[in-house]
Amino acid sequence: MQTTILLIRHGLTDWNAEHRWQGHEDIPLNATGTDQARALARRLAGWPIQALYSSDLLRAAQTADILAAAVGLPVTRDSAWRERDVGAFQGLTHAEIQAQYPNEFAEMTRGTINPPHGEDTQKLHARAVSAFDKLVTRHAGQMVAVVSHGGLLHTALLYVLGLPIGEYDRLSLRGNTGISIVEIGNGRPRLSRLNDTAHLEI
Repeated sequence: MQTTILLIRHGLTDWNAEHRWQGHEDIPLNATGTDQARALARRLAGWPIQALYSSDLLRAAQTADILAAAVGLPVTRDSAWRERDVGAFQGLTHAEIQAQYPNEFAEMTRGTINPPHGEDTQKLHARAVSAFDKLVTRHAGQMVAVVSHGGLLHTALLYVLGLPIGEYDRLSLRGNTGISIVEIGNGRPRLSRLNDTAHLEI
């Protein structure tokens, strides 16, 4: 009996386009992000998804609502899947973080992200692990989709792959509406697809 988890990043926002850190700031999808979500929905419309979850933040919720209409499922909003609280980094670009927080930026280049006044890596890891494990237990043997955020999904995938939490930079989830697929059989998870955005290339 296989459990399949589709981990999906939300569509593009203006802050994504400007390379600004969003965190808990509730930024909506822009026109491109809405189009991306529609392309995602067209791709997944025929997949045997049996449950659909999303972060409670607007950019993920809007993406999930568009997908929900295509797969005929309600969306369960769950704050456990929201983006990390990026504290003082919120609203800043990478260049601004480097200029204002050089020590923290240097840590980021080594794979560890701990924003001042934000959610540290250990807390984020604990939240991601709990959210993922609960989903697998609740939906054993099913295919489930979750629309979430780059930071949270990075952390969940490090857990799936058994990588240390300081290895954040080993994965890339830059593509908005990218699909990562985790298959669990015999209790052992396997990453079968990472940040697949083929639906945006049509």
